[in-house]
Amino acid sequence: VATVIVGSPASISVIDDNGNISGVFEDGTTIEQIPGSNASQFDHFKRVTVLGDLSKYEIKSEGTDNGEADFKIIKPKEIPTQKNLVSLQSTTPIIGEMISYDNVSVTPNTKIRIDMNPTSNPTYAMEIDYYGNGNIIFKDPDSIKTIGQTTYSVPLHTGWNLISIPLVPEDSNIYSVFSSIAGNYGVVWTTTSTGGWKSSNQAFGRLTDITVDKGYLIYMTAPDTLIIEGTEPASTTIDLASGWNLVGYPSQTTRSITDVLSGVSYDVVWTTTSTGGWKSSNQAFGRLADMSPGNGYMMYAPVSGSYTVN
Repeated sequence: VATVIVGSPASISVIDDNGNISGVFEDGTTIEQIPGSNASQFDHFKRVTVLGDLSKYEIKSEGTDNGEADFKIIKPKEIPTQKNLVSLQSTTPIIGEMISYDNVSVTPNTKIRIDMNPTSNPTYAMEIDYYGNGNIIFKDPDSIKTIGQTTYSVPLHTGWNLISIPLVPEDSNIYSVFSSIAGNYGVVWTTTSTGGWKSSNQAFGRLTDITVDKGYLIYMTAPDTLIIEGTEPASTTIDLASGWNLVGYPSQTTRSITDVLSGVSYDVVWTTTSTGGWKSSNQAFGRLADMSPGNGYMMYAPVSGSYTVN
């Protein structure tokens, strides 16, 4: 799935070769004319996803205020169909490129266009009409990163999902880590080092950063796929408070719970399923036996302690 993300102050729209438009406009309204597309906004991020080859599309944007906007385009080389998009596993790599245009100056009159066809626009140069008077300047991408083994997708269903990130992101801010699902999630919860809880919506001491050692209970208002990019940690120590803990699994290899938690004092481990249910390490049938990348886990520890994931 191809993804276009822009940080305000700018609108964003994607147009296919049939003239269909999907986008997020200045007032926050969305349009989704392209089959299989999704347009959404969360906080100051606007996001459009489309299926298929991005080279068939053009991207347009208009400034909504004076300021600077950041544009990120994830252009896959392996194109998932609508059918197999929903069956991607937690460890499925997204192979492709991330094209970034940083700190683009805009005014309320600015008009921007990007032709994504590599034949007609091989450098993916951005056309900028800064004052809206027809005078065009060109801006090449600030970076084009090949993404592959350090990028993972985590399919998310509507409702509660218990997840973690198996890679250390360059920017741990919650809005940055979850930018690929902006507009499709509500609140995010995790546990604290003292055994308490905190959320992304609370007034004081709210959750602001996403780290590999923690599990996160995230409420999705619509199904989506979280794209995580970062580096694999060599080793991570996970601290446990006495009581319930939401923990992550910072590894790219699925391993048994008994292996990962060898020597750890715990009573039970829970996680969510792909269909929205829950399963535990203690249930009689279909019990939780393994820890896998992208999944988060709720563990009850009778005493505080720690363990290391390599």
